[in-house]
Amino acid sequence: MQLRRLEFPSIGCFTRGPEGFDVRNNIATIDINMQELEGLQPSKIQTSFYNNNSLTSANDYVAMLLQIADNAFAEGRGSIFEEYQGEDALYHLHIFREYVKGWMDGSLDQGPFVLVHGDFEPFNLIVNENMDIISVLDWEWSRVVPLQFFKPPLWLKIPDTTKLAWDFVYNDYLKSFDRFLEILRTREREKYGNELLSDEWAKAKENSGFLVANALENWTDMDWFANRYINWKCYRGKADLNERVKAFMENPDHKTMITRKLREGVAYSVQVEKLEDTTIEVAPG
Repeated sequence: MQLRRLEFPSIGCFTRGPEGFDVRNNIATIDINMQELEGLQPSKIQTSFYNNNSLTSANDYVAMLLQIADNAFAEGRGSIFEEYQGEDALYHLHIFREYVKGWMDGSLDQGPFVLVHGDFEPFNLIVNENMDIISVLDWEWSRVVPLQFFKPPLWLKIPDTTKLAWDFVYNDYLKSFDRFLEILRTREREKYGNELLSDEWAKAKENSGFLVANALENWTDMDWFANRYINWKCYRGKADLNERVKAFMENPDHKTMITRKLREGVAYSVQVEKLEDTTIEVAPG
């Protein structure tokens, strides 16, 4: 509730400037950090979206995250080992991208931009004997993001966001979330005299909207969300999934991509097997 009231002129991380703290440079998330460690260089993609160290469009932020996901799929060495697996994954990334177009709110393109913690989990909260939160720890993943990425705690009911992608599981989560929302609504009225965040979240929860934002910032969730939600929401199930994937793969570029990924996956498996077969003798003492 307090974080939502802080608004900033652009998207990014805090850096120290001559007159205090500024928002600029690339964002840092756990997912992007893991990709950087893998050598996928998502930071290069981010840099291409920042103009004079500033990013001021929510639409551009979404486009950047989608491009980072495409790059992770295309360049990740151990992601594809079977042809249909690759075709299925590439297709679901495609329908996720199409679904995002309807999820984006054009009226929010220029803000508000708000601060998120980035790892807001129970293990980063300190409470007293009355269960009052007295401290929030580990802000290294904090960043300023578009309003649609200001998510509530998705762990209120179940910590696995891939399972939340099932519509019936998400609806069960909303039972806990709605109780949480009423508490938030009361607190906002008491402290500020209005219901800013509670109204925004009441609107954003529809059609699994929180999970879209979560998947955009955690790219491996895109496949789960597309498979478990979009197939049923937009295509009334998976009865024709094979036909849809087959039609999608008629594009020569898609075929070339999967062929390359299969070749790289085989080479990667061979390297892993060699590492597993290697034994290291340790001298006594």
